[in-house]
Amino acid sequence: MDESRMRRIYTINWQLTMVTLILTGISILLAFVFHGFIFRWLVAPEYRDISWLLPGMVLAGGLFATGQFASLYLMSENKSMSLIGPKVVTAVAGVLLNVAGARLYGIAGVVAAIVTFSGLYFLWIYFLARGRQKAV
Repeated sequence: MDESRMRRIYTINWQLTMVTLILTGISILLAFVFHGFIFRWLVAPEYRDISWLLPGMVLAGGLFATGQFASLYLMSENKSMSLIGPKVVTAVAGVLLNVAGARLYGIAGVVAAIVTFSGLYFLWIYFLARGRQKAV
């Protein structure tokens, strides 16, 4: 592949990855501040007492999405086979963490498990992609 093209792909992809990470941070702050309001307007009354878990769910979704964007670099290099390990291992870990979290701590444990799974996925993909980029 053309080296200048790969550098351009790398730059655009990492900008997208970092923007997603920044938007995740902003979204977490907004969810922390407005979780009560959001749940009053959009969620059935019986679920309002768990609105405090919204920032954790936003964090989990944001980390997973950021990991997905970071994986685009590997796919653009035709290195998608390198994603099998992170995808399979973190998926299995996610299931085990969810079961353990639910059993030990209920819904708060499930949210913690999802945050942990998403964080592991993001970090694994991030370091995998960063390692590939340094080789270019």
